[in-house]
Amino acid sequence: MVSVNRWEYGAGAVLSLHRSADPRAASLHSDTAGPMAVPTPEGYRYVVNVIGGYSRYKAVVLIKEKRHAKTALMHVFNASDTKTEQKVGIIWTDDDKEYTGQENDYCVAAKGIERQRSAPYLHQQHGVAERYNRPVQERITALLTDAGLDFKSWAEAAVTATVTDYRIPQSGQVKTPF
Repeated sequence: MVSVNRWEYGAGAVLSLHRSADPRAASLHSDTAGPMAVPTPEGYRYVVNVIGGYSRYKAVVLIKEKRHAKTALMHVFNASDTKTEQKVGIIWTDDDKEYTGQENDYCVAAKGIERQRSAPYLHQQHGVAERYNRPVQERITALLTDAGLDFKSWAEAAVTATVTDYRIPQSGQVKTPF
């Protein structure tokens, strides 16, 4: 079982799914990055990135093993359902094994969530989440290098990079929506 602590979700625990008639408002994109070269002192090796389809609000969830990605995604669904009044309608993932399996399919179907998967080995179809992996890893490296910290602190840097990302106005925005 994946334990939930402040470093797994950081400030991005609840995705902002703005109310809208647009179907993208109730969609999420997710991908898993890792394994990282050095585990954290707590044993984390992977990052599950979750991005809101409409708002592009981002959350990172730290996991110890890739098989925990399903549980981490369920935590995000539950947090989203609890903190917002809009349920997740669609989840976009790649076709990796961490998101497949009878147990995961049952949980997703029980919540009324439609699964959309990209074709195997075609990461271009899963662009929203795939494009976020590299900038997060680059920011982790930059933050750790600038602070002079060991790479074992990458989890804190990942959370900080994500929080900083949605505090900075994106292209076409005058102010941040969060």
